[in-house]
Amino acid sequence: RLFAQVTPFQTHLKLGHFNSVVWVTDLSTGLPVAGAKVTLFKDAYTTLKTPKDIVTTATTDANGLAALPGTKDISPDQDILSKWKDKDVRLFLQVKKDKDMALLPLDNSFMLSTWELTDDNTWSNPENRYGHMKTWGMTAQGVYRTGDTMQYKIFLRNQNNQTLILPPKGKYTLSISDPTGKVVDEVKDIAFSSFGAYSGEYKIPESASVGWYNFKLTGDYSTAPRPVQNGDEEEEDNRHGDGFALNPMSVLVADFTPSPFKVTTELNGTSFHTGDTLKIESRALLHSGGPYADAAAQATVTLRNRTFAPDTNMTKNFVFGSAGASSEQLFQNTALLNEKGEWVTPFTIPQQTIYYGSLEVESSVQDDRGKSVASLATAPFFGVDRFVGLKSEQWFYESKKPVALKTLVVDETGKAVEGSKIEVNIEFESVNVAKVKGAGNAYISDVTREWKQVATCSGLSKLEETSCNFTPAAAGSYRATAITMDSKGREQKTELSLWVSGSDYVQWTDDEKLSLPVVPEKKNYKIGETAKFLVKNPYPGAMALVTVERYGILDQFVQKLDGSTPVIEIPVKPDYMPGFYLSILVVSPRVDTPPPELGQVDMGKPAFRMGYVTVPVIDPYKEITVDVKPAADVYRPRDKVKVNLVASLRNPTKEPVELAVAVLDESVFDLISGGRKSFDPYEGFYSLDALDMRNYSLLYRLLGRQKFELKGANAGGDGGGSADMRTLFKYVSYWNPSVKT
Repeated sequence: RLFAQVTPFQTHLKLGHFNSVVWVTDLSTGLPVAGAKVTLFKDAYTTLKTPKDIVTTATTDANGLAALPGTKDISPDQDILSKWKDKDVRLFLQVKKDKDMALLPLDNSFMLSTWELTDDNTWSNPENRYGHMKTWGMTAQGVYRTGDTMQYKIFLRNQNNQTLILPPKGKYTLSISDPTGKVVDEVKDIAFSSFGAYSGEYKIPESASVGWYNFKLTGDYSTAPRPVQNGDEEEEDNRHGDGFALNPMSVLVADFTPSPFKVTTELNGTSFHTGDTLKIESRALLHSGGPYADAAAQATVTLRNRTFAPDTNMTKNFVFGSAGASSEQLFQNTALLNEKGEWVTPFTIPQQTIYYGSLEVESSVQDDRGKSVASLATAPFFGVDRFVGLKSEQWFYESKKPVALKTLVVDETGKAVEGSKIEVNIEFESVNVAKVKGAGNAYISDVTREWKQVATCSGLSKLEETSCNFTPAAAGSYRATAITMDSKGREQKTELSLWVSGSDYVQWTDDEKLSLPVVPEKKNYKIGETAKFLVKNPYPGAMALVTVERYGILDQFVQKLDGSTPVIEIPVKPDYMPGFYLSILVVSPRVDTPPPELGQVDMGKPAFRMGYVTVPVIDPYKEITVDVKPAADVYRPRDKVKVNLVASLRNPTKEPVELAVAVLDESVFDLISGGRKSFDPYEGFYSLDALDMRNYSLLYRLLGRQKFELKGANAGGDGGGSADMRTLFKYVSYWNPSVKT
């Protein structure tokens, strides 16, 4: 069945979980369309007519934007959004103004793939109504044996569009399954505390299976009202048939015996170079004191590539280049510990291509059961003794205005070195795109890239930074490469990318995809900073919709993108934790009038590009720090321990604080693979989930965008030891899952 329309309106819908927005623009001018009535309704292709089964309506504002509900209200189970047959009832979005109309079907034919629009593989994972619930759990001991009592605490949170909130009221069930999948314990009608927490115990039978025990939390809201967070108000929603299943944690049950000893690794220096002899001293000592002797030991040396970043005032904001493989095992040897529980093994470091890295030296010692206890020592490695750095005073520059790059040569300590020769080469990326007519009526992009030298600098290093000056003639991508030689004639190189904006047009690569490249200034941000993004804009002067997204629209604005290299600035707000997805949608109107003759390719038709970039927000803004002070530094067995606990919010509120306290044997703690993170709810809750946003666009199916070629022609893209020292093996000295301040 053919679905076609003639319309003056471009319509783009961003359908989120919590809220949505539609943007209406004029195809001929690219300007926003204000005052248009937007109607979301249900119908089928086979019965399509004037909207009757209306879901919601709205009117576009001066920016052509209209707010709509999210999928949690429109289609909680998302069933209506996954229809394939023409006779199936689905959603349509109608836009009307005066006598003009546009109709956007909400199906896969008009939906854009977010994954194809990004360089960082951002993907959208739409969830059902309770799909954004989050849970996390901990146990007092971390790892257990059969016959033990597992003490646990789980937390449950829901989310609104901005932040974590308390879970909805309902019937909750917690089940624990053994490694075979059998449910070995079930707790029904769980009542979560005002902190959204629940604590309990499970007695592990002596005959229980060993392996991972999985916790499963289910919720049923089919009979209980569902509270919905709406500002400071709470509304009741009595819809039926809702629920979820989450896994707060998995706990290992194993036939373990805590190691009676600990292992240490010591090195014969604080830093090392090519040709140096590294002496590794491995030592095993009993927790009760004395050596653990005559045990099998192994030493392993791994070199990991790192970026040289000396922490001095002079080197601040300088970039120092790296080279070589990401990691390489350099050495491994085995032996027996002596009567003192010690073993020393030497190793000479061979020549490396890595400029700077970290030597990771691991010592492992086997106990009488064949299990290993390990420790790790690290030290910096220097493949060269001179480093040339580049510093850019700005993130981006303007064409035809002077640029002064800073250079500096330092030694291993970050101290400036005088008299080293520096060569700097400045290059411009020239991109040429030609539309080549292929078979039939198709025009295929022929893209060539070339780095062209535009400036050079040379000189000797000084005890302060020196300048390399040049004036970029055009906007676009530049790179600066600085080279120096160390005292032994070894080359070290640093490369720095530069972005230059300007009023002149930049030919970015035209790979016939719909993606809009967006370059962030930094890899992550903190709350209160201003995030900056350079847009590789193919349509200078076009209007763009900028949205901050996660599971809906957090913020939005419309902006004209002047030039080919505009910069978008976004202030990072507290509710942007733990991150967000920035989307930029730019729409170009018709640029070639009048339209071509029948049968000819429409090279000037309206077009659009859209880009996404993932922006992590890493900040301790919402952390609670806990200060633990025991009354004494040393205690003997059976002594009573008094500990003072002080919980402090980094950004204080009037809300109460609850602590979970576990006093755990160090030898058991060493067995927990996650270490301290296994007890940190901040790690458990503040991680960025996948984007929950669908994008539908009329322009995606604009006639002429598909290529019509002769059969068999190139398609060219479619857009698209003995240690029996203890008799009481109780590893948790104290457990209290709920200590209120």
